[in-house]
Amino acid sequence: MQLVPGHIAEQWFNDLAPSITASFITLRAAFAQRWPPPRPPAYSHTQQKERVMAQMLKEEDIGVWMADGVTGNYGHIVWAHKVMHLALGMGDTAGFLIDSALENIPNMLKDHLLCSYSTWQEFVDDVESVPAVKLKRAREELDKERLRDADIAQLKAQSVSFSPALSLQLSQLSLDTARSTYRNTPRNPIPHIPSFNHIPIPTPINCPFLPRGTSPRGGSLMNWPPLS
Repeated sequence: MQLVPGHIAEQWFNDLAPSITASFITLRAAFAQRWPPPRPPAYSHTQQKERVMAQMLKEEDIGVWMADGVTGNYGHIVWAHKVMHLALGMGDTAGFLIDSALENIPNMLKDHLLCSYSTWQEFVDDVESVPAVKLKRAREELDKERLRDADIAQLKAQSVSFSPALSLQLSQLSLDTARSTYRNTPRNPIPHIPSFNHIPIPTPINCPFLPRGTSPRGGSLMNWPPLS
């Protein structure tokens, strides 16, 4: 409670009866009556769970020292205390929201926790008990896995990008080979069809006119035997 000069509280204080300002207890009661403190909101269980899960623990904060003035602590420990104070402030003294907090913990830290607690203090104590050396080693292993996954993804991307160009080159090579084979293969010669232009056409010179009813062999055509 503060009474700042020049504000409305100063005028209120000056108007108080001497019996109220005689002790701090009566003054505080009168102040609370004049300006009642805000009541904490009543959250449902679903809303409490959502508020706890909104407190995300970042992977890059695990095992990293965070200075707070002259003091400080590791990022995951600061997060654990913050979540505990939030849950207790909403009335979760039985620790029902601890499971919701565990869902936000990355595996790099969760692999070193018991993940079974009856109170919030047990949860915070377990988080504080994880050695920083283990977290450092876990971070190094995680970085190696991510680097390996990135290399594999890059190789897959390169193979996909090169496949169309390689297919085009192979198809062009096949087309050039087919053209070369077609040019080098001897064509089948066209068979020679004999021409009958050399057969002499009978003319009046080499075929004298014969009387009707006669043949070059002589005799009359009427005397030839009939064709069977």
